[in-house]
Amino acid sequence: MSRRSRRPKLLADDAPIESGWTRHDGCGCPVSLSARPALLFRSGTKIALDAADAEHWETFEDGSCWDWFGREPNRFDILAYWLGD
Repeated sequence: MSRRSRRPKLLADDAPIESGWTRHDGCGCPVSLSARPALLFRSGTKIALDAADAEHWETFEDGSCWDWFGREPNRFDILAYWLGD
């Protein structure tokens, strides 16, 4: 009998994103640190527009959620953002 992982599946870099959102390449923060974008994380979690400024995610826990290219995938990697209308 095989064991199932309890770890949630992480989204791929090229996971589908909603229309109007901008795919992020993982190479640093592409918006002003004072911007308050909606976010899509690799875990599939979305954060609402205006919930926190971009700088919060730049200095999150042990490192940047924006700057993930070239390292092992993490559930807090930001895959896409939306700045609103």
